[in-house]
Amino acid sequence: MHRDIGLLGSDVSADHVVRTLIATARGFIAQPAMFGDAEPEVLENGLRGLMSMDLQKIS
Repeated sequence: MHRDIGLLGSDVSADHVVRTLIATARGFIAQPAMFGDAEPEVLENGLRGLMSMDLQKIS
């Protein structure tokens, strides 16, 4: 569905997307044990920051 409407590119396999979502969810669940409670906005903001990285500047 997300690919059909252009929200998710076709250059990444569905398996990789699912694995990333599971890893993110598991990390979010583990956070309270390590850092205390966190609102969902913390994860949202962190992911937004990571996704805004310009890989062209790295190479």
